[in-house]
Amino acid sequence: MPLRGIPEEVWPEARRLLERWRARHPDLGDPIIKLGVGGIDVRLPDGSAPPGVASIINTLEALLGVPDDERYCQRCEARTDLLPDPGIEGFFFCRACWSERQKVSAAHEAGYDNDILEE
Repeated sequence: MPLRGIPEEVWPEARRLLERWRARHPDLGDPIIKLGVGGIDVRLPDGSAPPGVASIINTLEALLGVPDDERYCQRCEARTDLLPDPGIEGFFFCRACWSERQKVSAAHEAGYDNDILEE
């Protein structure tokens, strides 16, 4: 089963979603579903993004998170377009803040200080 980093309790639903997707797109092969730093990612074996996977991503992200009314971005407190932080259970970031967080993290890994990043 092409599920990477997905908790076992979500496998039955992931399998059901995958089977439904396969029935609609039998010629594209099996997509790989994985939980990464940016949330759920779905790719074909060649690395391309398969069509029609938004419902798979949204369903699995909802299953992995807390109830919608309690989810919010840890940085800007937005309540829409949220991604789970795989490193901290129950933490979410909106896509914009997650993108910014990744840029800052990459800059820190490259050796830049917070003072330089704030300018």
